[in-house]
Amino acid sequence: VKDLFASIFFVSVGMMIDPAMMWEYAVPILILTLLVLSGQVVFGSFGVLLSGQPLKIAIQSGFSLTQVGEFAFIIASLGVSLNVTDKYLYPVIVVVSVITTFLTPYMIRLSEPAYRFIDIHMPESLKDYLVHYTSGAMTVKHQGTWHKLIRSMLVSVTLYLVVCVFFITLYFSYVHPLIRKSLPGMEGNLLGFIIIFLVISPFLWAIIMKKNNSTEFRKLWTDNKFNRGPLVSIVLVKILICTIIMMSIITHLFNVALGAGLVVSSIIIAVIYFSKRIKKRSLTIERQFMANFQGTDGNGLSTESDTGSTLGCNIPFKELHLADFTVSPDSIYVGRTLK
Repeated sequence: VKDLFASIFFVSVGMMIDPAMMWEYAVPILILTLLVLSGQVVFGSFGVLLSGQPLKIAIQSGFSLTQVGEFAFIIASLGVSLNVTDKYLYPVIVVVSVITTFLTPYMIRLSEPAYRFIDIHMPESLKDYLVHYTSGAMTVKHQGTWHKLIRSMLVSVTLYLVVCVFFITLYFSYVHPLIRKSLPGMEGNLLGFIIIFLVISPFLWAIIMKKNNSTEFRKLWTDNKFNRGPLVSIVLVKILICTIIMMSIITHLFNVALGAGLVVSSIIIAVIYFSKRIKKRSLTIERQFMANFQGTDGNGLSTESDTGSTLGCNIPFKELHLADFTVSPDSIYVGRTLK
């Protein structure tokens, strides 16, 4: 498979290169090649550095990402087939890909001298900042707290998001047609919005606030000040998810522009975020759900019986089971209560 792939793919790519076109479009090929090399180095190194890696590893990673992959061929051919790009762009992209692939080993080799040059000319204050940032990020990684927090947030956000989508789908499939039939126009849409808002607002609050006060969140917040940026970003992402949900409802019900829907949705999400009543309702729903799920009465007490192990006086709770009985019409028990 490896030899077949090499013979078909790379040889066919080489056959796409037109030497005459290379000379004709030498300037745009040179510009694109320099843009790819410099852009990949800068943005790749910055991204790896932002993730908490040392400066040397970030620069080496950026210099190793300077090639254009074969996915660019698909995009270029799609643009040509849809007549949104000129036909000469496809062979130009192929030439740029071949050149950058050929230069990648040399770029990797240049990463070490580039790191030494940057390290010598970098201000000491910036160098100390990067060292503190890297050490703080590595400390958090060793503790594994980020992994626990992200996993718990993903579970809670996914759960409440599924619940919101379920109620929204249920509303637009069954409730909204009935409201429009009996109360058409703006009044019906407004009534429907109030109904769906009252239903999903506790779950939207849970999406935004859940795990924001957890042990892992507080530990990361106080452990290192460089953790606060990513933590705030996570909360903003959750707010954005809720804003998109609310904006989709508003634009569907009232047929407003996306900009107006975004503004109104942001205001509504802010109200949900600061509302103590919605917070209390959300916590009550969650507490009741967990009580039903765990078989408790909401205060952590078992609902099995007074003793927790028997039902009534002498029936062990673990021996309860379902059974079917056929009662004769002329039985002496007909008409009497189960007791």
